[in-house]
Amino acid sequence: MSIVRYRPKSTAWWQVLGDAGFWLMPIASITAALLLSLIYIPGMPPLVIHWPALVMIYWACYRPEWQPTGLVFIFALLCDLLSGTPLIGITALIAVFMTTILRSQNNLFLALPFWMDWIIVSICIFVWRGFEALAQGLFIGTWPHAAMWFTSAFVSALAFPLVAIILSPLRRAAFRF
Repeated sequence: MSIVRYRPKSTAWWQVLGDAGFWLMPIASITAALLLSLIYIPGMPPLVIHWPALVMIYWACYRPEWQPTGLVFIFALLCDLLSGTPLIGITALIAVFMTTILRSQNNLFLALPFWMDWIIVSICIFVWRGFEALAQGLFIGTWPHAAMWFTSAFVSALAFPLVAIILSPLRRAAFRF
């Protein structure tokens, strides 16, 4: 007796990619976030919203199997290189640490309402930005102004619902062969 798989009549192109689709969504979305973080808006400090962190946290919370630790490390390292920070690798270490913790709580994120997820993610963003500021102060000796990293964390936390709205249709995609 053979098992017949159900296939809907019309599927989106990313849903029929099979295993490649698992890698395509996080790679494409984190790449877009990296490029978005390079845009300079006059009158605002550069990299106010930490788009790559938001996207990495989103995938770690809702689809951890799509984002392996190596992918997080590589993209966070690229984030350091493209931002021009003198501490190459600090974002990568913080990203791996944060996403590992959030991955372990995947079932919690799926069970809680979105506003509670938003609070948890906001706390994670504040911790992320705080660790970056602490590392810059300890290793370089120049402490960033508290208002700068706090504003960055606050605006990034406010931007998380936008990231969730954009990525949620992709997260619900059921990949098939």
